[in-house]
Amino acid sequence: VFHTLTNFRSHYKRLHAPKTIKCPKCPKLFGSTTILKQHRKECHLDAMCAKCGKAFNNYNYLKIHEL
Repeated sequence: VFHTLTNFRSHYKRLHAPKTIKCPKCPKLFGSTTILKQHRKECHLDAMCAKCGKAFNNYNYLKIHEL
């Protein structure tokens, strides 16, 4: 049982919607761009420190690390 229509829609997109949006970094498909963005943050680390090799989800975290 979903308490809001928003919760239902989120569930539907995540699990039941046609998966037509492809990740540009791997073969996985997703039902929404929001789910794709979440996947990319969790699975594809986009920024890496040149000094120590540590990977970060985005360049802002990398810049903070480099300070």
